[in-house]
Amino acid sequence: MPTPSTRTPVKIARGTYSNLNGSLSDIQDGEILYAEDQNKLYIKEGTSLVVLTQPAANAIFTGDTTFNASKIVFDDSDSSLEFADNVKASFGNNDFTIVHDGSNTYVKEIGTGSLIVWANAFYLKNAAGDEAMISTQQDGAVNLHFNNSLKISTTNTGIDVTGTAVTDGLTVAGESDFTGQLKEAVVISAGKLSEAPNLDIAAGNVFMFTTAESTTSTPNLRYNNTTTLASKMSVGDCLTVTIITTANASGYSAQLTIDGGAVTENWIGGSAPSAGGSSGKDILSYTIIKTGTSGTVNNDFTVLANFIKTS
Repeated sequence: MPTPSTRTPVKIARGTYSNLNGSLSDIQDGEILYAEDQNKLYIKEGTSLVVLTQPAANAIFTGDTTFNASKIVFDDSDSSLEFADNVKASFGNNDFTIVHDGSNTYVKEIGTGSLIVWANAFYLKNAAGDEAMISTQQDGAVNLHFNNSLKISTTNTGIDVTGTAVTDGLTVAGESDFTGQLKEAVVISAGKLSEAPNLDIAAGNVFMFTTAESTTSTPNLRYNNTTTLASKMSVGDCLTVTIITTANASGYSAQLTIDGGAVTENWIGGSAPSAGGSSGKDILSYTIIKTGTSGTVNNDFTVLANFIKTS
C-alpha cells in the first residue's frame, strides 16, 4: 500500500447531472462525479454514469442502524424500529399516518376509504394491559367495560346492560318486558298548584303539592319553559299526567291548558269537579292523546280527565 506521501489525489468533477452526462467524452472511466442538483455521487463506467449513493438491492444491515440523524433507529438489542418524537410512519401517499408528539400518539386515516381492522378477537386495554376497556369476539359479543367491569354487552337480540342506564330520552318500538323495581319521578312542591300552574313534563309526569289549596286553579302542561309539549309529541302519542293536591273544599281544578291553550276535557263520570275534598289529597289524572297538527291545541289533543277525592 502506498504511503500517504505517495497517494494520488482524487479529483471529483462537479456540475448538474445533465451537464455531467453531456460531457462523458471528456471524463475518464472510473472518475467520480458529483451532481449538485441531485446531491449524488456517480462513477463513469463505459458510456454511463452509475450512482454511488444508492444502496444495493436487498441490502442487509446488522447491529444498530441509524437513519437520518437518529430520527429513525433500528435497535438490534430490543429488536425494534424506533421513531423519534414527531417523526411519522406514513402509508399510502400519506393517507394513513402514525406519529407520537412526545405526549400523545395519533393514528390518522384521511384517505377516501375507511380504517379497517381485521381480527377474530379484538381487545382495547389500559397501558398496563391488565384492564379491559373494549373486547369483541367474532360471531359473539361486543363488550364495553368501566374500570374493568363489564357494563354493556351486545347479544343476538339486542344489548344487556349491567347496572343503571340513564338516558335523556327513550323510544321503544315493539314489546317491552320489565323485571324488578320500576320507579317514576315525582315532582314535589311545597306550594300550591294555584301558585305554580305551569307543569313541565320534562321533569316528570307526576306532580304533588303539599300546601292546602284555597282557590280554583288551571294547570298548564308544557314540555318546559322554552319548548312546547306539542313539539315533543307526534300524532298517535299518548301520555298520562297525575296531579296530587292537598285537599280543600274551595280548591279544585275544572279546566286544563296545554302550552297555554285551553282544551276540552272529557271527564269520567260526565262532569267537571265543582269542589275539592275536605281533607287528605285530591287526585287529578289526565290521559292526553295527540290527534292532529293544526297548531290549535283544542283541535290537536284529546284529553280524558278524572278527579278523585280521598275524603
